[in-house]
Amino acid sequence: NSEGPDTYRLVVVVHNRAPIDLAWPTIDLSLTDTDGSIVARKAFRPQDAQWFDNPEGKTEGPASIKPLPAAIPADRSTALQWRLKAPELKLVGYTAELFYP
Repeated sequence: NSEGPDTYRLVVVVHNRAPIDLAWPTIDLSLTDTDGSIVARKAFRPQDAQWFDNPEGKTEGPASIKPLPAAIPADRSTALQWRLKAPELKLVGYTAELFYP
């Protein structure tokens, strides 16, 4: 999601359908150019994100940003957000994958 020249917002909505809290995943983001070649890759830790305390996982409207809990709350959706700068890169696409280090 673009935030202006060279600035982007990565928003990941995590759905925990389990009746217990679960560990937060790390996000592996690969950015690609017009040829589909990877021009940048970075792992985003949940501890570095903004957490939106919103059961629907929305990052707009009345959601409040709060400190990240130790685990994904049980039986709900929630959103994490990171801001990143990519100066001088001609970005066209991306791939985001969740993983547990």
